[in-house]
Amino acid sequence: MMLGWILFTMEEMQTTSMEPTIRGQGDPPGHHGDEVLILNCFYRPLKKGDLVVVTMTGGNPPITTIRRVAGTPGDPIPGYEGVNNPPEIGDGHYYLLGESTNAIDSRQLGLFGKEQITGKVLYVIHSGH
Repeated sequence: MMLGWILFTMEEMQTTSMEPTIRGQGDPPGHHGDEVLILNCFYRPLKKGDLVVVTMTGGNPPITTIRRVAGTPGDPIPGYEGVNNPPEIGDGHYYLLGESTNAIDSRQLGLFGKEQITGKVLYVIHSGH
């Protein structure tokens, strides 16, 4: 049974950066965040729309949160619409977005490397709020 703990984890969403898709803790005060089932080892390529667990480095300490895949290797980098030969997302990188207006994501931080993506969300258990 220990294998199940390695492959899958359940986590409570701490922040509001993925609302309304995944509700975070504390709004209103005392509110529990939605629970997410995370696959920690995945081998299939990520695709647009997948929800992933990502570690944002650069802060002290680094922040681990959830973001949606909005661009995959070979896609044009968003923001270059209407430009001839827009730059593409390189191999091993992804364009990730949060879903609320307060989310820090690829719009501010640029592309995320695949080594920063540590899991894939399989299922969201809503807290009922």
